[in-house]
Amino acid sequence: MMKERKRMSRKDKYFFRNQGFKTKPACFKVFKDLMRRCEPNILLTEDTVIRDSDIKYLFKTYFDGADSDFFNRKFGKDFEGFQIGFDRKWGDRQLQVRRKSGENYAFTYKIFSCFGPGHKSLEGDYRYRVDQALRYVADEERTKYKNLKWNPSRCEECGEWTAHNKSNIDHVPDFKDGVQLFFEKTNSNYETLLLHTRKDELCDTRWTFTKEIHDSF
Repeated sequence: MMKERKRMSRKDKYFFRNQGFKTKPACFKVFKDLMRRCEPNILLTEDTVIRDSDIKYLFKTYFDGADSDFFNRKFGKDFEGFQIGFDRKWGDRQLQVRRKSGENYAFTYKIFSCFGPGHKSLEGDYRYRVDQALRYVADEERTKYKNLKWNPSRCEECGEWTAHNKSNIDHVPDFKDGVQLFFEKTNSNYETLLLHTRKDELCDTRWTFTKEIHDSF
């Protein structure tokens, strides 16, 4: 009988599916590839591409917060199981909890410390809240731009003609420089913008700005 060989070394820090990884991005890449192959909106079992036991393993091993409020919201009495669904705003695949009531609740992979900073870090990292809200605004602008510009244009990197809805649209300057320029232009900072952040109504581990601030961009 053939046995699955474990690919691990003493230098590995993170482990998933009998594989060891030195970095979080490398570990998440394997998980993200599985998400892409997973049939959406189907309850995870031991026969699906991502297994139900995979998610339970991640919670047991890499969820660093004993947040009773989080578990009450996500895993109430009508908890039915886990699934891979679609972000209702951007269409990206995401982790979801399915409730017997028919509602789905998303949660970010970043709560697992093998993929991202971990739940405790996210809850206490105020710069993360503001950065995520700013990225939300940038992502919304990119999506609108893609939907408006259907005619092909030449890529500035490779010169190939590509339709906007099939291309990657990046802001200039890059995100970090853009945030600094925004702070200088508006005489604001992380502390002042933090007061105007809130949890997204569709994903309570994702942060956005209040409507007044969001509409001011």
